[in-house]
Amino acid sequence: MATPPLALFWRGRKYIYGNQTYADLIEKSIEASPERRLSLSEIYQWLADNVPHFKDKTVSPLSWKNSVRHNLSLHGKFLRVQVDRKSMWTINPNPSEASNGEYKYKVP
Repeated sequence: MATPPLALFWRGRKYIYGNQTYADLIEKSIEASPERRLSLSEIYQWLADNVPHFKDKTVSPLSWKNSVRHNLSLHGKFLRVQVDRKSMWTINPNPSEASNGEYKYKVP
């Protein structure tokens, strides 16, 4: 695993936004949902509501939102599903089936 840039280290925490990676935070947001799936905008909202760093108005939302999208598509642990013509993200029950950073897409 590559070492994060030094700019991400701050006040003894691993990252500016805490000790968890973006993937960890996204997973927490999905698990906090009663249906265990969220749309992209709902994931953004959960992060803004629950992670102090993302509430800060001086932090550019373009940067962290791009990181969220990147992590969703990069990690095999996330699965995009189509629900009533709306894309939702959930935790992939078989993450080992995802290959080479390609996310799985499923229509239930």
